[in-house]
Amino acid sequence: APQARLAGTDVDEEALAWCRSTPWGGRVDLRRCRPGPWLPWEDGSFDLILSHSVMTHLPADEQVAWSHELGRVLRPGGRLLATVLGPRAARWTAQPEERQELERRGVCDRRRDRALRGVLPDFAYRTTYQTEAWTRAHWSGVETVEVAPGAGSGLQDLVVAARRAPAALSSGATSPTARRARGAGRALLVTGTHRSGTTFVGRMLAEAPEA
Repeated sequence: APQARLAGTDVDEEALAWCRSTPWGGRVDLRRCRPGPWLPWEDGSFDLILSHSVMTHLPADEQVAWSHELGRVLRPGGRLLATVLGPRAARWTAQPEERQELERRGVCDRRRDRALRGVLPDFAYRTTYQTEAWTRAHWSGVETVEVAPGAGSGLQDLVVAARRAPAALSSGATSPTARRARGAGRALLVTGTHRSGTTFVGRMLAEAPEA
């Protein structure tokens, strides 16, 4: 839509600097987030949130916390589109003991990923596999509407989710600024620091209509 506004966030300032240097960087409200979890926007700020290759690297307890935070900044009626590593990816890339744990617990986050060494502690960045049943049961801030295996860039599954009841999500009274922002559509892009993820988001932004 002509009035749509775009925002983006990452925990890595270097990745954000790269985004700002691209031809489309000036069209996007780019801000750094904290691992907390914490997003620097007010309640109900976005109609659409795209999270690409982020949940795939969060430990299970961090996923639960981040689902609450994403639900907080999502407007009623909005949608979260997030990619995860499901049983399909586990068949191709997980170790036998990881597949066994996935079958037993519904989630496996034992493998550490050092891609963000120097940005996050090693224990905070993982390779995480999960089942649809675990996602539906544990993502506290949003309600899973649909899971499409392989729809997130082939290997990853795509989760479509909606905001839960506002009373369970609010971090406080919504400010006049946030209420005024509801006049135009807003989309938030959350991406993993891998260059492939950043490029994926970059293509979407390049094809987006002018604000």
